[in-house]
Parts: sequence; structure tokens; C-alpha cells
Amino acid sequence: MLGERLTILIFLLFSALIASGLWILKNIHTMKKQKQHSALVIENMKQQLSHQIEEVQFHRKAKEALLSSLSHELRTPLNAIVGLNHILEESELSDRQKEIVSKIQSSSDHLTSLLNDILDFSMLKSEKLTLNPSRFRLKDFLDNLAAQYVPKADTKGIRLLTDYQFDPDLCLRLDPVRLEQVLSNLLKNALQFTDTGFIRIHVHVLKEFSDTATLKFAVEDTGVGLRGEDLSDIFTEFHPAEGNLTKTHPGSGLGLPICRLLIERMGGAIWVESKKDLGSTFFFTITASRSYHACESDSHLAPILHGHGERVLVVEDTQINYDVVEELLSKAEIRCDHAPSGLAALNLCEKRGPSYYKVILMDIHMPIMDGYETCRKLREMGIETPIIALTATNITQEVLDRHGHLFESFIIKPFRYTQLYRALRPFIEEVPLPEANFSPEDPYAGKDIAIENLGGSNALYEKHLAKFKQNYAAAGKSLELHLTSGDRTEAKILAHSVKGLAGTLGLTYLARSAEALESAINNGEQDLNSEIAAFQDRLAQVVEG
Repeated sequence: MLGERLTILIFLLFSALIASGLWILKNIHTMKKQKQHSALVIENMKQQLSHQIEEVQFHRKAKEALLSSLSHELRTPLNAIVGLNHILEESELSDRQKEIVSKIQSSSDHLTSLLNDILDFSMLKSEKLTLNPSRFRLKDFLDNLAAQYVPKADTKGIRLLTDYQFDPDLCLRLDPVRLEQVLSNLLKNALQFTDTGFIRIHVHVLKEFSDTATLKFAVEDTGVGLRGEDLSDIFTEFHPAEGNLTKTHPGSGLGLPICRLLIERMGGAIWVESKKDLGSTFFFTITASRSYHACESDSHLAPILHGHGERVLVVEDTQINYDVVEELLSKAEIRCDHAPSGLAALNLCEKRGPSYYKVILMDIHMPIMDGYETCRKLREMGIETPIIALTATNITQEVLDRHGHLFESFIIKPFRYTQLYRALRPFIEEVPLPEANFSPEDPYAGKDIAIENLGGSNALYEKHLAKFKQNYAAAGKSLELHLTSGDRTEAKILAHSVKGLAGTLGLTYLARSAEALESAINNGEQDLNSEIAAFQDRLAQVVEG
């Protein structure tokens, strides 16, 4: 009896073990299937994510292509409107016609601003906007900027005030175009939302070292102000508070967000303090490199261009845009040839020879052969004529890396005649350095020619000469220090700057001396003592004269 029970117990245990084993095997099989299913799910999710990423990238590229196309298609006719309006403005008009021309200019400026805002915002968000730092004197920059807004403030009965607390000779290395864009946006907002009182531009130095300066800028107004709850999001694109305000004040709604993105790109910060009905103050800080030479000034002066019959080739597939350029240049006594395509440009240059044209103005977006390819083929033909690109598309760092070496500079459409003249002056108006007909003892040998090139204004000549003496009095010592320390690049930049400015001012022998020094540096010559001594001697004659 006991044996039977034991047998049954063993049988039951064995059955339980078998059942447990089968259950375990079943679960292992189930887990394997689940694992395989999970792997399939994960793989499917990876594929879906990959497809989604590809789709996002496709739409991003499509958006960029659309913006690029819109940029070209809108800016090209807008360039013609701006140019033709300027030509019309220069003609004899009745008061009513002047009023119409003014309204056309205002509308085209507004349209250009809207278009630029959209494109700049897109490039900033995609981190493709390129900064182009250059040296400039801060005081001159701010004076020129304020001068643009004084008439607009006067029209509204508002005072435009300034409060500057920095060395008037402070020279910075920043992107002046983007700095002006930020300040202009803030000034435009202040003008829009202020009907009485004043607008004040504050600028002062927070920290100053030998090679850098941290500055604090502020634009203060006595306008409508902002509610406290709107302050935190005021720099967010299409923020409702800004949108509500701009229903009665036209704009893209992107001005302040663009300011924020630009300031952050320049390594700074921007913020606002405001009270409803009491006004607003927008602040931003920037740290910039300091410079003690080669500092540009009066960058906004309307340039005078005398072509003296020089010939320029304009490669432009749109007839009306060629007509605008031809009309603008004819006023400067420059003769134009027209190539309506890249192939036509190649044929003309081959026929005329490598030195026939002083400058080539090259449209970038042309059918069959674009401006980049045309430029490459011209260089392959041995044409070394300076080429200036005309483009309706924003220039990114990628474009500069790929094509920048082909061109002397880029002009973005729509452009003002001042931009065109400034771009052409270095190649059209090189002041001749005369030989035996001038006395070597006269440091101002080319003064008469310089005054003629400045429109015959002796006062303007004296103004530029005084600034040159002030800015470059220590250039000889600076050059010597650069060369002694082995910084030949900075020495070359300084010599080149003096050469150009001295030539423009008719300082014939100083220009020659600077040119000789620059050439010696370029050629890698080590013993520059004689060139430096000659440069310092000629500079002293001008500064002390």
C-alpha cells in the first residue's frame, strides 16, 4: 500500500516536472517570438524614423530652394523698381511727381525690408547667415546712423537724442551691416510706437581691454510701452503682443526676433525694460575686437564716381536690369557693353581682349550658364579683369567658400546706386601717380586731381585729409611693431589701407611708398628697413605738413 502511494506520488511529481518543463519551453518560445516581434517593431520604428528624417530634410531643402527662388524672383524686379525710381528722382519733376516718386521709394523700401526680414530669419534659424566683420570707427558709424533717422523723428515732432560714453576714436572689428540692422530695427520700432517726447540712443563701454571692448547699447523711447506679461516673449517670432501692435504699424513681426538672433550670433545678449504708456528701452551688449589702424570712416557718405570714359561689361539676362545699370553708370561717365548671357560674355571678352574692360558686373542666376561657371571660364581664358557679382540671393558661408575666390565682391539686389559706385571706385577711380611733372618735395602732389575726384569740393578734401592725419599719424610706428613681432599680415593690411587712402587724397609719394612696402611684404622680403624708413618719412611729411 505504501509502495503504491509512493509510486503515485513519484508519478505526480514527474508529471508536474514535465508540465513545468513544457510550460517553461512554451514561455521561452513565446519570449523568443516576442523578442523577434520587438526586434521587428524596433526595426520598423527605425525605418519610420529614418523616413521621417528624410522627409524633414526634403521639406527643409525644399523650403530653402523656395526661399532662394522667391529671393531671386522678387528681388530682381524690385531692383529695377529701385533703380528706375532713383533715375526718375534725378530728373526734373513737378511737386506732385516728386510726391509720387517719394511714395514709390517708401513702398519699395518697405517691401525690401519685409523680404530681407523673411530671408534673414530663415537663414538665422538654419544657422546659415554669415557675419562679415570689418574695421570701423564707432562714433562715425553712430553719427551716420542717427543722421538717417533725424528727419523721420522731426516729421513726427520727436527729438532724437544721443548719449555716447566712449573714446571718439574707438575703432571696432564687427559686422557693421548687421549691427546697423539691429539698431535700425530698434529705432524703427521706437519711431512707430512713439508720438510725443523723444528717442535716445545710449552707448557706453562696460569693459575695456587692450584688444577688446564690451559695449552696452540702448534705444530708449517715450512711446506706448508694453504690458509686463508681454515682456518675456517679446523676442519670440510672431508674438501676439507684437502682432496686435503691428496691426496699426506695418511690419513682418520678425524685427525683434531677428535682433535677438543677430545679437546672439555676435556673442551678445538683448533684453527690454518697459512700462505700459511710459515707454520702452531695448538694451543689448556686444564684445568686439579693438583695432588701432585701418579704421574706415564716413562709410555712409554718398560716393562720387568719375569714370572718365572707362568701359564696363554688364552680364545680365534681364534687359530692364541692364538698362538700370547702364543709366546709373552713364551718369558717372562710364560706358557699358551688354552681354545677355554667359556665353555672350565669353565671346565679347575673347573678341575685345583681356584688358579691354576695367570691371565686369556679373549676374549670378542666368539660364544655361550661370555667373559662377561664366566666371570660371573667363579665368581659364586668362581674363583677369575684376569681376563683381550681382545676385538676388543671400550670400552664405557655403557660397563664399565655393565661389568667393572668383569675385572681388558681391552686390545684393536690390541695390542702391551708392552700393554700385562704392564697389566700382577701387577699380575705376585709381588716382594716377604722376611722374616727373610733380616735385618730390611736395607731399600733396596729386591734390588737384583728388579734389576733382571728390566732386570739386575743397572742403570735403580738407575734411578727409584731416581725418587721415588723425587716424594714421602713428601708422609708421605700428607698421614697424607689426613687422618686428612677425605679424606680416597686419603690416600688409595697414600698408594697403594707407596706399589706397593716400592715393585717393592725392598724397602721391606716400601712396607709392606704401605700395612699395606692401609689395615687399607680399614678396616675402626680410630686410625692409629702407622701405619702412621711406614710408615713415613720407608719412611724417603729410602728418606734419
